[in-house]
Amino acid sequence: MKRMLFAAFAMLLCLGLAACGTDASPPSGESLVPPPSGPVEPLEIRQVSVEPPEMDSVWEIPGTARLSLLQECCPVGTERLTLVVENTGEVELGYGVAFDCEKYVDGWWQSVPGGDFPTVMMTAQPHSIETMDIHLNYLPEPLGEGVYRLTGTSLALGETGEETEPWQLDVRIAADATAEPDYCLYIPGQPVSGLAENLPVHFINTTGRDGHVVDIPHLERQNQDGAWTEVPYKEGIGFCGTPSTLPAGGRNWSENVLMLWGMLEEGRYRLHYQAGADFDTAGAAYGEFDVAPVEFIACG
Repeated sequence: MKRMLFAAFAMLLCLGLAACGTDASPPSGESLVPPPSGPVEPLEIRQVSVEPPEMDSVWEIPGTARLSLLQECCPVGTERLTLVVENTGEVELGYGVAFDCEKYVDGWWQSVPGGDFPTVMMTAQPHSIETMDIHLNYLPEPLGEGVYRLTGTSLALGETGEETEPWQLDVRIAADATAEPDYCLYIPGQPVSGLAENLPVHFINTTGRDGHVVDIPHLERQNQDGAWTEVPYKEGIGFCGTPSTLPAGGRNWSENVLMLWGMLEEGRYRLHYQAGADFDTAGAAYGEFDVAPVEFIACG
């Protein structure tokens, strides 16, 4: 009997010791981590800045076509952009006036509601330059500040009707931008060789009306400070003339560089002519181009 009592007492003692040495499970939803002693700082939320995308200012299929906007940046309220179409191939190009518009917002291209475009087909002959108006006023609302992507029609190639991918170009709309000039120059085939005899020039007239231009070229070269310095004519060169017509659709022209100025060094150049709406030609038409370094080949 004493042995039985002792055994029962020992069992109760072991159970008590086990209960004292065991951690009790916390109630559901509570943590074993002690609360902080000081005030809890609120979680800081940082807004990640999204950089604007790199502008695609030229859309090109080598040996076929090269498309660009006359200006990459235009002011708020712009109703029309000028598209320059250079046919660099051997067949006629066909293209339409319709386009889709998107705006870059918070890292994404968001569609801008479009409008009803006329079904007009434009053409550019082989090795020619044409301009086309992109009418932003077809859109329901004017474009505000920001970066926009314009996606145009496919190009139809020659009589076969084979189509390219739709052309696509970017434009920035900014409050401090300047409007497109009335008259300017487009110089194809850049960079130009310093040994090239003739420099092709295309006069662009964005007014929609015939203007006038004095066909006396003035050439400048950009120095290291970014300033423009005049390139003098070769000795014995002189001009005499009156203004000629600058058609609303533009005009092709060329200048004999070697005869007028001689060999051009590598760098950035600017060509300009007096131009305006009447014979006074109070304005000017400018165009910039790059000259590639000349590579001399030693013979014999």
